[in-house]
Amino acid sequence: MTAVLLTGATSGLGRWLAPRLGQAGLTVLLHGRDAGKVERGVAEVEEAGGAAEGFVADLASLADVDRLAGAVRDRDDLTILVNNAGVGFGARASSGRRAPTGTSCAGPSTSSRPSG
Repeated sequence: MTAVLLTGATSGLGRWLAPRLGQAGLTVLLHGRDAGKVERGVAEVEEAGGAAEGFVADLASLADVDRLAGAVRDRDDLTILVNNAGVGFGARASSGRRAPTGTSCAGPSTSSRPSG
């Protein structure tokens, strides 16, 4: 079975897309920042008849991006990446600083590079 890593899978377009990818026969590797929302997303994919695994990471944190990449690096079935995660320009990171550049730019570019 082919796997897809879907970042930003816990709300909006990502939440809508995840169960549909599962129904299409893909193993959905759901990413989100909130563990509870990631668990809910996994359950929604499974309820739709698909297979899913959840991963929690803040893409504004390079350490979290590296941890996520390490968690999926050796999967032979992972052939698709959907860089869906992003935040609006009014959003702030938990530290209080603005998060858009880290999440919307650095996260996708870092997670898209070959690992190893």
